[in-house]
Amino acid sequence: MLQNIPHLELRTKLLRKRGVLALCLAWLLMGVACASQITREPDILPNYLVIGVVGELRYKLPGWNDYQPVSLGTFLPSDTVIQSAENGELDVLCLDLSVVHISANYHGGISCSKSATILIRNSSPVVTPRREIIVVADIPYVTSPRHTFIRTPYPKISWAPTGDADTVYTVRLLNQNSNWHFDTTQLEMQYPEDAPQLQPLVPYKIEITDSGSLSSTEEKTAMDLGFVLLPAEKISELDQQLEQVEQMNLDSFATSLIESVILASYEVRNDAIFALNELIQKNSRTPAIMLQLGNLYMEVGLYQEAIHVYNDAYLAYQDIHDKAGQAAAQFGMGAAYSNQGKVVDAKEHLNLALTLFEELNHHQGSAEAEALLRQINSVP
Repeated sequence: MLQNIPHLELRTKLLRKRGVLALCLAWLLMGVACASQITREPDILPNYLVIGVVGELRYKLPGWNDYQPVSLGTFLPSDTVIQSAENGELDVLCLDLSVVHISANYHGGISCSKSATILIRNSSPVVTPRREIIVVADIPYVTSPRHTFIRTPYPKISWAPTGDADTVYTVRLLNQNSNWHFDTTQLEMQYPEDAPQLQPLVPYKIEITDSGSLSSTEEKTAMDLGFVLLPAEKISELDQQLEQVEQMNLDSFATSLIESVILASYEVRNDAIFALNELIQKNSRTPAIMLQLGNLYMEVGLYQEAIHVYNDAYLAYQDIHDKAGQAAAQFGMGAAYSNQGKVVDAKEHLNLALTLFEELNHHQGSAEAEALLRQINSVP
């Protein structure tokens, strides 16, 4: 049995969440209240993770008026009812990292052992909608690392382009003990070994300035966009967990999917984002994984990127006629637009989500959509 993965309890000013609304899109699919998560510490996953799907399988939650397709990467709660066809087989990861196999012609619930819990995750924080929170597209905003822990002292630094291939960007490490900077025409770089050594538990932030004096510091958000290096003992602990997952003898796709969940549980968000992007590149028809990626983009304040991937998820869910997934993706787009201050777009997508939730008789989803609509309407 694998060792327990304790939640990273390191708390710094960098990663304190101010005025957040816990947006748990996967939880909406499960009928778990998101609004109740606003002030809570991270919870154990109240569900199972689908890591293998063959053939036709459908699932239903209490109160729903119809079954929905099961897709790879979907989180399922303990009261899920599974219905597998003659060609349907399902592999589900339990909270203790054991795997349950569901065979063809099955109708019933999911039964996992009562062993020690391994998987945990955070709620997905979204900055409370405020009109001044607008990500300006024409600045070189930092895409990595931002609002995250890191596990290497030499992280990859990346940012959005603001000009052609000849545009020069100055990369600066913002910290009271460092004045390091570097000029480049590239859009990403590895923090070099000859630069000032990053220290564990010290808040850092990257600033990008282009040759036209546009700066990443012009990005307006209530979220702290810095990063912190994990201490050595936590890095070792995390690496051991990832190595143990490698030894489970699952296929490479399932292994990477589980590892992305573990990375996110340690709040190493940028690595989790990279892992999920790689999975989507390998299999573009994985809407549940797209939904997870959108959630992580929301956590780090990359709202435009979240909108793009939520839209891809919505279209993929349409193709498989998954109404619950479509609703969650529309909800995500609505929340992302609200965080950009685009109220009209936010209301459009939230109302679409509300309609889909109501058609499915998904009471909790409907309540969450209505709550966010009320919150948006209350902003002066």
